[in-house]
Amino acid sequence: MNNKKSLIVPRIADPGSLSPSDMAMKLMQNGARADIDSVNWPGDFPSAPLSSAILAHSGTALHILFSVTATETRATVTRPLGPVADDTCFEIFLKHPGKPRYWNYEFNILGTPNVSSRIERKNPIRFSAESLNAIPTASSCNIPQNTTCRLSTEWLLVSIPLVQIGITSVDSPVLLEGNIYSCASAIGSPYYLSWSPIDTPRPDFHRPDFFGYLILQ
Repeated sequence: MNNKKSLIVPRIADPGSLSPSDMAMKLMQNGARADIDSVNWPGDFPSAPLSSAILAHSGTALHILFSVTATETRATVTRPLGPVADDTCFEIFLKHPGKPRYWNYEFNILGTPNVSSRIERKNPIRFSAESLNAIPTASSCNIPQNTTCRLSTEWLLVSIPLVQIGITSVDSPVLLEGNIYSCASAIGSPYYLSWSPIDTPRPDFHRPDFFGYLILQ
């Protein structure tokens, strides 16, 4: 697998109607942790709030528990497909090896989604309201707020139906390429962190050439 970063994503039983707290505990006990700690543009954006994602899949969905501990948080975007990356935001990009199309899933800490499929940064195919509604989320932040300057930890639970990326079920290990991000563009000290390092002059998450590997067991 060359020198790319990789993460083995374990399989868990279908969570059914678990409460968010029980689901978070299930992921913490059984999932695979990805530290989102690559500071790719330290000269311009040195801020690095402690960020991570814990991943597992249930055969038909990819479950992710994101978290960030930061001194500034922002949660203002409530319109789906809005500029959620201006807020405290988590993202995961996914693609199949050898295929040009990738999917970018972006959520602010309210759980507001901005999801597209695309072959390059421009010309995205935005998800429909029906597809967005098929992605359950739960969050520590339920009330829109302008930038709050105090140390706090925020978390977000997301369950992505794998059929949205062309996987009907996982009957044997599935190899995906992808990257995981933690960012906030419109706060006092913006940050752009990634799980798999990115080597570009300016912040750019839409770079499949820097994706790592996610192996769904």
